[in-house]
Amino acid sequence: MTSLTHMVADGDPREVLSTTPADLLVIGPRGSGLLKRLHVGSVAEALLDNPSAPLLVAHDNHTVEHITVAVDGSGYSEQAVRIVAALPWIGATRVTLLGVDEGDGRAPAAVESAAELLGSHALAVDRRVIPHDENALTVNVRHEIDSFLAEHRCDLIVVGTKGLTGSKRLRLGSVADYLAHHVRCSILIVRDTYRAR
Repeated sequence: MTSLTHMVADGDPREVLSTTPADLLVIGPRGSGLLKRLHVGSVAEALLDNPSAPLLVAHDNHTVEHITVAVDGSGYSEQAVRIVAALPWIGATRVTLLGVDEGDGRAPAAVESAAELLGSHALAVDRRVIPHDENALTVNVRHEIDSFLAEHRCDLIVVGTKGLTGSKRLRLGSVADYLAHHVRCSILIVRDTYRAR
């Protein structure tokens, strides 16, 4: 049984939320303050890159029926898949595993690995890999995921805060940050590890 505790804390909400023990942080996309930036307010902004627990930026309050999980084979995306598998209501949803092929073979392998993990929890999944364009000099992972989400409705997108992108292994944090500012659905952001509580 889940318990609910009400807490009123003095201080900067960014500091309070970044140090409060939790299994899941849930915040709205913006507050009533003056420091709004794009679709995400200053509290969400402060928590995006380094949340102390999985961070759900909830854009609305309707039932989650379809989840898209962006995977790339990093520890961050693997942890995101484990968090999704542990959600108590996951069995009532449709899950799409999404990888962006950057021409290095990681995305198809990451999607298959994530499908195996979710399959071990008796969850059926959709596997989607956005193909690599041989003529493109670089792959814009943010744009590819955003374009996919524009064409395939989902209620929740799940991403790791950092991941493996391109030969330089750039931060997927930038992907998570971009999606948090641009997608219209709720987003769950997961690190690979969290501070012990």
